Amino acid sequence: MSREVALKNADFVINTALVGGHDHQETQRAAGEKHGYYNAPGRNYNQLRFILSVARDMENICPDAWLIQKRLFLRMLLDDNRTRSLEQAEAVMEEILSLPFNREMAENMAE
Repeated sequence: MSREVALKNADFVINTALVGGHDHQETQRAAGEKHGYYNAPGRNYNQLRFILSVARDMENICPDAWLIQKRLFLRMLLDDNRTRSLEQAEAVMEEILSLPFNREMAENMAE
């Protein structure tokens, strides 16, 4: 299915894609670490470029739809030095998604 067909008449667009996959991200992280960086410079460039392309298409095809970028939020949590584990980051996401406004949004998405 093309992106245009997928976006037509959408109210919500949930992007869970990880450009390049986990292996690609790990390779980028390792390359940066070899040179003293925990997070390789530019490591999220392709992900951000993809998100922007989806958002631009949404502006033309479904301008009133909401873009929910779950992966970027999780990545931001994992990159925060206060995050100690994936489980901690997922717990934060679960709690935020269960807040009243987000619960209402999720219920509307299910209809």
